Amino acid sequence: MFAYQLKIVFRKLLRNKLYSVINITGLSIGFGISFLVGLFVYSELNYDSFHKKSDSIERLTMHINRPGYDMHWARVNNDIVNRFKNEFGEIEHLVRFQDYHPRTIQVRNSSYSLEHAYSVDEEVFEVFNFDLVQGDKSALSKPNTVVLTQETANKFFGDNDPVGKEITVIQADGDTKIRYTVTGIIKDLPGNTHLPVNLLTSINREEERTGWAYVYLLLKEGSDKEILERKIASFINQYGDENLDDVVFPLQNIGDIHLNSRLAREITPNGDITYVYLFVVIGLVILIMSVVNFVNLNTAQSIKSLKEVGIRKFLGSSKKDLKLYFLLESVIIVSVSALASILILAFSLPFFKDLVVLEFSVFLLILFLIVFIPLISLAGGYLPAKFLSSQKISDAVKNNLAGFNNNSKWSPKNFLLAFQVILCIVTISIAVITNSQFKYVVNKNLGIEKEQVVALTGIPGAVKWRMNKYRNDLNALPGVKGVTTAMEVPSREIRDSGPVYAEGKIAEDNNDVSMDIQVVDKSFIDVMGLDLLAGRNFTQYKSNDISSEIDADVYGYLQRAPREYLINETAMKMIGWEDPNEAIGRMFSWSIGEIKLQKGPIVGVVKDFHQETLKNKVDPLVMINEPVWINNILVKIDGSNTEQTLSGIIDAWDENYPGLPIKYSFLDDLYNDLYNAEQDQLKLIYIFSALAILIAFIGMFGVISYSLRSREKELAVRKVHGASIKSLGMLLSKDFLLITLPLLPLAFWLTYSGMEKWLQNFVYRIDLDIWIFLIGPAFILAVIAINIFIQLIKAGAENPAVILRSE
Repeated sequence: MFAYQLKIVFRKLLRNKLYSVINITGLSIGFGISFLVGLFVYSELNYDSFHKKSDSIERLTMHINRPGYDMHWARVNNDIVNRFKNEFGEIEHLVRFQDYHPRTIQVRNSSYSLEHAYSVDEEVFEVFNFDLVQGDKSALSKPNTVVLTQETANKFFGDNDPVGKEITVIQADGDTKIRYTVTGIIKDLPGNTHLPVNLLTSINREEERTGWAYVYLLLKEGSDKEILERKIASFINQYGDENLDDVVFPLQNIGDIHLNSRLAREITPNGDITYVYLFVVIGLVILIMSVVNFVNLNTAQSIKSLKEVGIRKFLGSSKKDLKLYFLLESVIIVSVSALASILILAFSLPFFKDLVVLEFSVFLLILFLIVFIPLISLAGGYLPAKFLSSQKISDAVKNNLAGFNNNSKWSPKNFLLAFQVILCIVTISIAVITNSQFKYVVNKNLGIEKEQVVALTGIPGAVKWRMNKYRNDLNALPGVKGVTTAMEVPSREIRDSGPVYAEGKIAEDNNDVSMDIQVVDKSFIDVMGLDLLAGRNFTQYKSNDISSEIDADVYGYLQRAPREYLINETAMKMIGWEDPNEAIGRMFSWSIGEIKLQKGPIVGVVKDFHQETLKNKVDPLVMINEPVWINNILVKIDGSNTEQTLSGIIDAWDENYPGLPIKYSFLDDLYNDLYNAEQDQLKLIYIFSALAILIAFIGMFGVISYSLRSREKELAVRKVHGASIKSLGMLLSKDFLLITLPLLPLAFWLTYSGMEKWLQNFVYRIDLDIWIFLIGPAFILAVIAINIFIQLIKAGAENPAVILRSE
């Protein structure tokens, strides 16, 4: 009997190819997107969970809060934290990750610039699950040892066994070289970690455990984090120096960092829990729409089976037999759709992995197969099975539907349509608003010329302290319009902030007013196109060739050197000057920690420019001319022959700094990169939104088909009396307009409340104009009209006399 039913179901699906394809397409899209969303949410919520002790791993942070200065750092710079392990019984291990700036590494005759390369304590393998495929947990117990990831080992040594071989690390001064022996290889880390690693070197002596570091604590089982934080605060109050009076050291669980941390100097850009919620909503909406469409199309299609149901009942089929028959049909459609979605995922997953971090989960796949398929099969087959099996034989044979009011304003078909209309309008409006905001961000005038600027970033000491000849060689190249330098490359957030003195406004011992500092040279204003509101530029170029005397006493040199200062508009207003000319000639100074720069005149006020993301307001900024602190070279080119100019820049580098790797980007790309993570996630939202609209189109096709099937005799009578296709279309459109128009305020409110909250993340943002909210309804009304037109054309080809005689 089962084999016979199965055969009948397949024949029916093949006979109704259009409905079968629509059903399978809608469900497979819904399944695929839901599974992708599940992977994304799973990956986001399980950041760093591959570390088996993640529940007990805490990152030590540093929060400085004093009047005029409030900064919470992801890293710490006070060596007192090294004492914590011996002072507090709750701490089992303390591990420092330091020397985290890009490393210049030489392997045989090749040089590499490597990010995420750290010096760490030897206990690192006791705390973190860095899986060693060669070597053991003592791999970093000896001085001058290094552990590589598999990818890094392959980059350095190819297919050769790297263990026992040496690499050379060039220190920040550009001259000192330290050799390290490879003692271990670890597996490449999964993508969902806030702490990516390419290379780990040993800390060779206790004296080297100093300076800025990312510090992690492994707490003993049963330890209370809050109690430990209070103990640390008490210890700092008792034994810390005066520089720690306004400093606390909060703890962050490693699992909370990715979605809940927005600290200064995060290792990598973190995620946003808002997007997790948004993706969950999108995934659920698409899955629900797919299932609703499946139920709706099955119900619409089942009307054509009324006579079949009547004949089956007449021949003795029970309600149970009929229910099993319709449920079997539903199971087959759902199963085929599930298989189709898996095939689609297999081909599309690499594309989506390029946009967001997706870690595949077998658990989610099994859950999908053993839970979703039965539930959705039951949901799709139950309503038609129950509804049709309950029809009387006489009604079924006559094609009369009993017990269902199709003309009710809020009948199930109308309710489902209303639900889809709201979701589609909101989805389209979200896509339009997010797209408009990011176009605004990318195209906004930043007050700085970012086009046609090549940024040589993270230059090593060998370059930045000996670059006069290189600068001259660059200026001599055809296509180069200017060369300048900066401490922080424009686009990167400045986090070096300190108190200032301003003559007549801010006292020397007042620490309440803090400002960021940007170190540039004389050509920065001209090359980067900044506007001077008052005063002048720096008077001279300072040599970028640093003498050995300065090299030996950098801090002393920085404090002795005479100074001139430029400030921006925001700094001027913070100090209390309204007119830029008021600031010119006033004595000024800036300090950070123990470094106090010499007092000097403010020689110019520059118009505010956006150094960083437009999510942040323009900060008060001090600019000084100091080659010792520069880290980036900016080359303005004319763009007439970009490839040739780039080749010249690289050749000049190789001539001046043989063996050192060069790292360059275009400045406009660096600004765009500020929004990469969000834009990649938004690409997914756009794709999912388009697919949601496609599913809605399919659903509306089903609803309109259902409506036409239930009113085919009415429409036949109207056609006999001379009604045209156009008039019938107007009649049906009016019905759908009466459903759609009252729902627009709800759709507008949902969109406005959600997107207004999202736009609050941006200091500089678009206005939510009324036209934005009209695009969604216009599009949906067009979709409804197209659907009605298509189906009326199909219905118009049928002979009304045949339909009326079917009674």
